[in-house]
Amino acid sequence: EIPRLLYESSTLLEELNGWLQRVEIPYRLIVDPLEIRSGDGADVRQTGLFELNAELSHTQNARINLCDVGHGLFKQLALPIQVFLGRDLIITIEEPETNVHPRLQAEIADLFIDAVLNRGHEIFAEAHSEILSLRLQRRIAEGRISHEDVRLFYVHAAEQGPCEVLPLALDQHGTLLNEPPGGFFEEWLREV
Repeated sequence: EIPRLLYESSTLLEELNGWLQRVEIPYRLIVDPLEIRSGDGADVRQTGLFELNAELSHTQNARINLCDVGHGLFKQLALPIQVFLGRDLIITIEEPETNVHPRLQAEIADLFIDAVLNRGHEIFAEAHSEILSLRLQRRIAEGRISHEDVRLFYVHAAEQGPCEVLPLALDQHGTLLNEPPGGFFEEWLREV
């Protein structure tokens, strides 16, 4: 589905390439239509088929099929494509930080902020990333998003019965006003 979306929308392709550049992923995506040429090359017929290629951003004409780049890059395209596709959407995502470099986890938080402020989306993300949460808190402190536009919840497994969903309050500086149980945000302190 992703290759067809990019084939059909040059605007989406431009936005996605802008995202890749912003997060310093060194590829540029290119949609190449497949053609049938006559033996002498004079007659060219479009097939309606295409291939999605990636080109290292510091080279030219060194294209490789996106299928040969690796699963990681292809997986990272789904979230920004979903954000760039429209306006006023409700987007749900589970563990956007999975198999993602810590720097990119922080960039995902910025993508969420852009989605909310500039595209009217509502984002519901189930995550375990302290880095993602810290970036959201930092952006609140910087004034780039209001604490009223961000909601954090901690799901706590009760000893018996259903899980508890605990809201985590943030002030206008992005500071957590109540800590989740179990020291979730304190693990990094133990490691340093």
